[in-house]
Amino acid sequence: MCSRKMHSLKDSLSVRLTFWYALIFTVSSLFILGIFYQRVAHISMERTNQELSNELSEFIDMFTHEGRDHVIREMNREAVSEDTDKIFFRLISNSGKVLATTPMESWGHIKVSPDFVHMTISENTPVFETIELPHRKHQIRSIYGRIGPSLIMQIGQSLEENEEYLYLFGKLVFILLLPLFIIA
Repeated sequence: MCSRKMHSLKDSLSVRLTFWYALIFTVSSLFILGIFYQRVAHISMERTNQELSNELSEFIDMFTHEGRDHVIREMNREAVSEDTDKIFFRLISNSGKVLATTPMESWGHIKVSPDFVHMTISENTPVFETIELPHRKHQIRSIYGRIGPSLIMQIGQSLEENEEYLYLFGKLVFILLLPLFIIA
């Protein structure tokens, strides 16, 4: 008798509607939270791009007013004060030759991209690149930009903070999903 009631309850319209409501609610919630996560990731990358652009602008002003030697001194000072694992600077000629660089030991062998050097020269605007290296846990965001008539600066920054922030945000989203599933 109990089994018959369970079977009839399972086939009832209210149970089926409740099941479909819960399924639609859960899928919709996942979709919306996924879009929200992607938006946060995009905003985080835009913030990094803005920081790199601001840094490049400072070096353009510095080169214009104080010259190349001062730029090189400032590159080294900033790399040491920021931590050479977090940021690097390079001065590159229009031909792609590295003229000056901060210590690159912790970065491995990051090649200067001839394509990005060419795009920087031809478009005369900064160009961004995301670099993934097999020996580094976190990606690197890099900007190439002209600071003088025949000088290009590359600034690279670890995306460690961005990735840790997105990891924590993803964890929070997952924790929020559990009650949503239960409520559904």
